[in-house]
Amino acid sequence: MSQLPRSIGLTGVKNARELGGIPAAGGKQVRKGLLLRTGALWEATEEDRRILAQDYHLAWVADFRTLKEAGARPDPAFRGTSFYHLLVLDENGGGMSQAARSVAEHDRSDFNALLLAMARSGTFSNRSYCEMFFTAWGLEAYRAFLDLALKNDGEHALLFHCTAGKDRTGIAAALLLSALGADREAILEDFLLTNRYLAHELAQAEAYARQNCPGDAEALMPAIQATAGVDRQNLALLLEEIDQRFGSMDAFLTGPMGLNNRKLERLQGIYLE
Repeated sequence: MSQLPRSIGLTGVKNARELGGIPAAGGKQVRKGLLLRTGALWEATEEDRRILAQDYHLAWVADFRTLKEAGARPDPAFRGTSFYHLLVLDENGGGMSQAARSVAEHDRSDFNALLLAMARSGTFSNRSYCEMFFTAWGLEAYRAFLDLALKNDGEHALLFHCTAGKDRTGIAAALLLSALGADREAILEDFLLTNRYLAHELAQAEAYARQNCPGDAEALMPAIQATAGVDRQNLALLLEEIDQRFGSMDAFLTGPMGLNNRKLERLQGIYLE
């Protein structure tokens, strides 16, 4: 099988890719090797850790998981790397917070049963991202993430992740790419790459649903994909709501996200070529 687009070559870390090469402002593109988006790092192999430390000079890790998720499967330490825990979800809330608790508590050997239960309960609705993002927790976490991105000297990688590297991480990538001047379609294309990176997991979840609830499996397939992978509409609706609430993404970034023109210029200076 040919290598997936923008892969960073990790075998023990799911959904591991970079933003390098995505078209951005002024006819430029995101510099390669600086912005890495992945799933959780707890199963990183020795070779994965070598790649991150030596090939990418990993200096910062932003972890969007809840404390319970991180405590159940902690990231490994990397010498010279600073870790930042940016809590997107209220640890004790419902909805996506409850889903995160379930993932942290669940036996990974029976994970497809959990995915099916979440799909049947409608955990990932079209509004899930909006409900997660427009909270004090969500806005503060993503504001801190963008501030963290400004620390880069252009010589080291910033890695950001949640558990599967798809929802909380996908929102972070969308915000950062927006700040770098990527157009909406390029942002959504990056988001949807998750379904190619998690194709095996998606296929397993779909097969499990067909085997265990054949009567309504086909009707559940959109919800299965949104739960085990991603649904374009979930992110598209969030981006549209940002536009509606604040007038534009630029107004949102320079307002609630605290990126004045000087900071935007610095971000683009660091990450574009």
